[in-house]
Amino acid sequence: MVFDAGGGFWLVHSVPRFPFARNSSEPYTYPAYAKSYGQSFICLSLSAGNIETVAEGLLLSKPYVYDSNLPAALTRTFPRVNSVLQRDFITREEGKNISIIHTAGGQQFTFFAKNEKWGKDLWSELVAPKLKTSLLIETWMNGATSNKMPSFCKPAHPYDNINVRFITVNGDVSWSETKDHSKLIGRGRQWAIADSSGSGYFCVGDINRQFSQANRGGGAVHHPPPSPSPSFPLLQYSPS
Repeated sequence: MVFDAGGGFWLVHSVPRFPFARNSSEPYTYPAYAKSYGQSFICLSLSAGNIETVAEGLLLSKPYVYDSNLPAALTRTFPRVNSVLQRDFITREEGKNISIIHTAGGQQFTFFAKNEKWGKDLWSELVAPKLKTSLLIETWMNGATSNKMPSFCKPAHPYDNINVRFITVNGDVSWSETKDHSKLIGRGRQWAIADSSGSGYFCVGDINRQFSQANRGGGAVHHPPPSPSPSFPLLQYSPS
């Protein structure tokens, strides 16, 4: 996040160790190591109050804070941000949070957050029940086979949580989930992933569908696009 007393922006993304710390010798460019896999980015312009709302969720998700600069004059305006920077995270008790944030342009987003103590899958146990709908989920699934969470399907589960294994963008660019480090979740043509529902939304988050990630803090931001947008190209998907 970057902000002053009047507000700023929050860049939600999936690139590890980006941006580089201020004392790094690395140039302020997109890192070469992140070009091997797909990544996700979304930037939200927020008021001071909404930045504090985001910080409330971050106190649960426990991000790795490797660089910061909050002047003393701003600590009273942003007490929750200051708590995040002081690493005063909520870790001793189970915690989850669903909050509404509004961008400077008037767009509404839902911010989901959980801590490691909660011990459940973010997508099937928090996001899907809140949205009351099934999910198409594209996350990092590399690693041990025993750690990969399978697709959850009705009627065994209240909502389908379908792992996306292969994506094609606008019919001409394709890749498999083994080449994608982003965490993109959606439903309907309006988000990017196409299905037959006719409705749509998208989520960008930082939790994979892996059993071990139930015991990890994390979160996601969700937005229901009002209509199909060229900013979100049509993605065809292949479920598992």
